[in-house]
Amino acid sequence: TEKHSGIADLLEIWGTIVNGFTVPLKEEHKLFLMRVLIPLHKTKGMQVYHRQLAYCISQFVQKEPMLGGVVVRGILRYWPVTNCQKEILLIGELEDLVENLDPDQYRKLALPICTQITKCINSWNSQVRKISL
Repeated sequence: TEKHSGIADLLEIWGTIVNGFTVPLKEEHKLFLMRVLIPLHKTKGMQVYHRQLAYCISQFVQKEPMLGGVVVRGILRYWPVTNCQKEILLIGELEDLVENLDPDQYRKLALPICTQITKCINSWNSQVRKISL
């Protein structure tokens, strides 16, 4: 089993730190997003810290909107196959990110996003289907 002791607390602190970053973001900050934060979406028990993770990531995207596409691709890469609760959380996070994508990024990501949402609409789980619509 996976344990996530303290991750939510650390992410909350990181959210505050990221909020204080200056723009343009330093390369090491972007690498932290890509190598640490985005991969946290793949753990089975992500629900324990998802709210804090989504906040932290949203702070990065607010600082540099072009990172929204990187985050969306990462979320799609780690999309769960059998974890309905996690799917519901990721649909909500994806919705928030897509609303803030610039048109060029959206055009590039529309097909993979729509493909994933179509799979969710066809899910056996009624909650996943409902939230996908």
